[in-house]
Amino acid sequence: IHLNRALTFGLYSLLRISQVFHADWQHFKGPDQLWVPGIKTQDGRWITLHPKALDAMGSPKESGPIFDHWETLPAFREAVYKKAKREKLGGVRFHETKHTGISALLEAGYSVPEVCRISGNSYRTIANYAHVNEQRVFEKWKSFEYRQTGESSATRTATVQQTMAKQAETQDQELHKEEQGENAKRVQIAMNS
Repeated sequence: IHLNRALTFGLYSLLRISQVFHADWQHFKGPDQLWVPGIKTQDGRWITLHPKALDAMGSPKESGPIFDHWETLPAFREAVYKKAKREKLGGVRFHETKHTGISALLEAGYSVPEVCRISGNSYRTIANYAHVNEQRVFEKWKSFEYRQTGESSATRTATVQQTMAKQAETQDQELHKEEQGENAKRVQIAMNS
């Protein structure tokens, strides 16, 4: 039960195992905000939690680890390893929850800027995490047809799409600068690209 809760939280928060392990109730601001300390090259940030991540956390407390079943991070990793082995999923790590979550968002139609905002990762990192179902991709490709000129104002050339992506990245960088510091502003999920 404890491991399933932690895995569900990882899948719906898109956090790394160390960030999940160190998640603390004192960093939770109801109804759905969690401060996540930075890791690797990322700065700390507020994230908006998905309802399923909130459910996986259990009943709120004043302070202490949210997932307190494991005393150490290596013990938590070992529990994930043993579960993967029991389920005959050799080589699967907790980190696959991040790959799975990002891939699922993209397949569900979320734009890359939206996925960047939700996950807190850059375009470059999203490209590393995103995986596609090849059969589905080629089934979609078989039914694809280019639009006729003037058919829709939604038709965009690759140049226009690249320009829009660069503008969104610049906006994300400016917003990121505003969110830094002790009084970091709450991060909201971008609903429109």
